[in-house]
Amino acid sequence: MSPPVVLTIAGSDSGGGAGIQADLKTFAALGAYGTSVITAITAQNTLGVTAIHPVPIDIVAAQLDAVLADFEVAAVKVGMIGDRAVAELIRERGDRLANLVVDPVLVATSGARLGAAASVAPLLAYGKSILTPNRAEAAALSGRPVETPEDMVAAAMQLAAGRNEGGQRDRAGLHDGDGVRDGGGLRDRGGARDERDLRDSGGARDERDLRDGGGARDERDLRAGGGARAVVVTGSELAVDVLWHDGETALLRGEPVDTRNNHGSGCTFSAALAVRLAFGDSVPEAVSAAKKYVTSALRGGRDWRLGAGPGPLNHFA
Repeated sequence: MSPPVVLTIAGSDSGGGAGIQADLKTFAALGAYGTSVITAITAQNTLGVTAIHPVPIDIVAAQLDAVLADFEVAAVKVGMIGDRAVAELIRERGDRLANLVVDPVLVATSGARLGAAASVAPLLAYGKSILTPNRAEAAALSGRPVETPEDMVAAAMQLAAGRNEGGQRDRAGLHDGDGVRDGGGLRDRGGARDERDLRDSGGARDERDLRDGGGARDERDLRAGGGARAVVVTGSELAVDVLWHDGETALLRGEPVDTRNNHGSGCTFSAALAVRLAFGDSVPEAVSAAKKYVTSALRGGRDWRLGAGPGPLNHFA
């Protein structure tokens, strides 16, 4: 039997730890056949990003059309896109892109800015998208601080509803059962991602830097289409992620992995999620499996000494 085909639409990482390179390694490790559309070429290593060259939109479109013309794509992972035109292209081809996982990459682990919220806006309220922002990205996209599990729940529901203003539901719902359940069913199967990678690597980076020029975004981008199919907000000191899906919000608990080698863990999570969806998992099952895979990859590479900064995961552990 042939493996499912999974497509990554993302930037290239010359250091091999994140982006297209991490995605293709994840696809291979989990048994999928990987295809790719490169949106940008970055010069980076474990210490940071030194240059970014966006790929012209006509070449991005040509890559995408070449893949779709010859392969039956079972799932798609979208990472760094940089240019709003790329997001609009993806949405235009949406009917041919099954199981669309959107990792709204705005800042690298090193702290380098890789995109603005306006660039991914066409995909945020797209009903086929499964969004996987970390806390810093969720804050930039929702326009509100995202620090605690309660904040993560509020941001997930806000993004799921396609809103850019404060949510209407009481944030105390995390405790009172108002549409929010504890993710205990996923807890034992899911692992934990290294929380240091899920923070805004520079610490106190102003979320306005990740928005469109620091100003307000056009809320029509978030309202059109009524919101995403599902939202996973990742990362907290308590090793808690939040999943919104099918009208419910689940807390996904785990234990953090003690390692500095976390470069590309966000890319790896969203890529693994796409693979599991390609194999037919439900969204909660796919999220749980992706968390478990990232935990294994973090543990497998924690003793590696590759580069002078935060190193890559061991995708084949």
